Order: sequence, then structure tokens, then C-alpha cells
Amino acid sequence: MIATIENAILARLEAAGETGQLGYRFRTLETYPDDWDEYLGTKGKINAPAAWVTNAGWRSIADEQAVEMLFGVVVMAESLRDEQATRHGRPGDERETGSYRLAVDVTLLFADQDLGLDIGGFEVGQLRFVARLAALKERKVSMLAVELRTRVPVASLRPPFDDNAIGDFITAHVNWDIPPLGDVDASPGVPGIQIPADASADATDHLTVRADDD
Repeated sequence: MIATIENAILARLEAAGETGQLGYRFRTLETYPDDWDEYLGTKGKINAPAAWVTNAGWRSIADEQAVEMLFGVVVMAESLRDEQATRHGRPGDERETGSYRLAVDVTLLFADQDLGLDIGGFEVGQLRFVARLAALKERKVSMLAVELRTRVPVASLRPPFDDNAIGDFITAHVNWDIPPLGDVDASPGVPGIQIPADASADATDHLTVRADDD
């Protein structure tokens, strides 16, 4: 469900640009990279306006049937003129849209929207400036992060487990390896550790948790 929500956010941002709703198009739309150095090395120059989406975790709420999930939409604007223009843009020129406008548009696009998913309508949280990365400091860019919060039923996080496929926990068979470690292996010539390895184990326990009714 987390990936589904991220992709739905990206799709709405793309559709709003393609249909002319915004008056501009996001030229970069991605999930937020973990490693910016690697990302910039792969992507090269980032084309603005840009937006990245990331999940910021979840926290429990009182009824325990749902979680409050947090997402961040990071927007980036660029101007060749000066630092102020990266935030304010150029009035009347949609080709040079400032970061303030991008953040407001994200707010309007997602407030109270459930994107057709089994989630609550988004609530807009805090707006924060994002420090420019070292690789972007030579460019006149401004980055802002918009927080989006939504209520997601726990049952919707993933399809339910098939308890029958897992089976019952009837017995536990344990091989113990005490220091020096590494000599408990049923087939030392095969990559990885092969267990059970009763012959080489330092100790072995075999426990019957409950009798098998069959």
C-alpha cells in the first residue's frame, strides 16, 4: 500500500501538469532518492520544476484499526536570475515557477483527496525548507517539503496472510553453535550454512510444542 500511495501521488502530479491544470509541467517526477550523490551521478542535471515523493513512516492512532501515514512531497524550483526568483518565480511567466507556487499547488492538489484508494483524505501538515545539497549549491534552486498525512486502515496495508499456508507450529528443532563459531554445517562444501546439522552441532534441542492431531 505504501508504494501504491506514492505512485498515486506521482500520477496526480503528472496528470495535473499534462492536462494544463497547473499552467506548467513537472519536468522531474520521482520517488525521493536515498543517496543523492548516486542519484545525481545517474540522472545528471535535474530539470525543474521537480518533485519527489517519499514515505515518512506512520504512527498509531487511538482506535488501533488504522495508522496515520506520513508522506512528503519535495518540490524544487530554479531560476537563472537570482535566489529570490527561485522562491517567487517570474510573475506572468509560467516557465519560471517559484517554489512557493509549487508548494501551494501541491497543497491544493492533495488536500482532502483519497486518490481513489482505501485511505482517508489527505491532511496537509507542515511546510519546510530543504537545505540545498552540495551538488546543487552551484545552481540557483529552492526546495520545499510539503507534509501530507492520511489515515490508512491496517487491513489495507497488504493482503491478509493465509494462515493455512503457514501451518501450525508443532515442533522446534535447534542446532547450537558456540564459540569458536562456524563449524556447524551439514554440508561444508556447499555455499551458506546447511541445517539441520546434528552431527556437527555443539548441542541440539528437539522440542514438541504440542502433539500433532493428525
